[in-house]
Amino acid sequence: MTPEELQRTMEFIVEQQAKFEAEIQKLFESQRELHETDERLRDSQATLTAALVRLTEIIEENEKRSEERFRKIDERFAALAEAQRKTDDQLRQTDERLNVLVNIVEEHVVRRRNGKKRRK
Repeated sequence: MTPEELQRTMEFIVEQQAKFEAEIQKLFESQRELHETDERLRDSQATLTAALVRLTEIIEENEKRSEERFRKIDERFAALAEAQRKTDDQLRQTDERLNVLVNIVEEHVVRRRNGKKRRK
């Protein structure tokens, strides 16, 4: 090989080495960026997981409160139904008593008319 060819070959090798080094540097930079992105994603995932856990806790608390409220409402409806039933029973008894009284008064009036003359 002539010195000129040797020089060109060496320059080519040095140039290739410089390109490889630049490419490796880019790869290192990309790897660093990916690592930073990965860290941010992990942080975001941890934040989201914590938020989901808290949201689940809140939903469960609300379900318990709702169940308690519905239980109280059911109790109130049951009490209201019982009060309505008692009121209906009282009204029925009052109606029966009034009917008895009306019958007694009617019998009394009819007997009086049939037994005596009307006063003028």
